[in-house]
Amino acid sequence: MSLQPSIPESFNNHEENILNTTVTLLLFFISARVSLFAVYLLNCLATSILRITLRIIGFGSKGPVKKTPAASIQARLYGGRIPQGGSFASSQRAGMVMGR
Repeated sequence: MSLQPSIPESFNNHEENILNTTVTLLLFFISARVSLFAVYLLNCLATSILRITLRIIGFGSKGPVKKTPAASIQARLYGGRIPQGGSFASSQRAGMVMGR
């Protein structure tokens, strides 16, 4: 017979559960931060690629730039009347907004 007080088995398991839960929450917090940062970086990259592409095609901050593919498409397909909500109008708007 031992004179030391016996510690219930469930008490040791309780400490382990608290430690496991704490580690799990910490890892979740870190991974959530890393995921948000990755999404932010991808968004920045996609925005930069879109801005460069619009510039190459010829959508500038004041509309289609002379002697570019955008100006040729506008002249051949639309003339002076561009349909509202179409892909050309959306690209023109994006070029004007991103060109600021």
